Amino acid sequence: MTYAVHLAGLAKRYGDVRAVDGIDLVIAPGEVVALLGPNGAGKSTAIDLVLGLIKPDAGQVSVFGRGPREAVVEGVVGAMLQAGALRDHLTVAETVGEIAALHGRHRRVGQVLERTGLTELVTPSYWLRVVDPGLAAESLAAGSSTLTQREREVLLVAATGATVRDIAQRLHLSEGTVRNHLSSAIGKTGARTSAEAARIAESRGWL
Repeated sequence: MTYAVHLAGLAKRYGDVRAVDGIDLVIAPGEVVALLGPNGAGKSTAIDLVLGLIKPDAGQVSVFGRGPREAVVEGVVGAMLQAGALRDHLTVAETVGEIAALHGRHRRVGQVLERTGLTELVTPSYWLRVVDPGLAAESLAAGSSTLTQREREVLLVAATGATVRDIAQRLHLSEGTVRNHLSSAIGKTGARTSAEAARIAESRGWL
């Protein structure tokens, strides 16, 4: 039988923190499994390993009999982001390009933008970001910081120019968790990038 997911002795460390410590798991095709646990339990890290976003320090991952990256490339596995929405730090063109790439149609981005009347939105004068203006306005109008402590910590490190991987290692978090915190902070500040979010937060005394 070919399992949908097969983890054997899977382990991943961030410095002295054992994010994933020897997981053994078998999931059959059609089976529904939930990973439950408090923050820092290793859920995001485990999912990142299954999707091939990071490499394990030990153990093996198999997805429908394939390696994680192979499974993703062949389209036999997908992932729904935790927020369940468009990524708020991408431009319109980047969002269309990302979706097109996921379906192997990246060469048609220009054609799709033209047919849907979105071309003018991706010119330099209209380089719009996919953000929630209501959330940004509400957060900025609140005066006091709406950022969580962890979001502030992540932004402070991001302000130094650190990559997601660098931030994850420095704060002993998974890269998926770092991306979640950055996306949330970007949405709350109405920024386009993590660096801009850090500048806005700093100017308002939130950091």
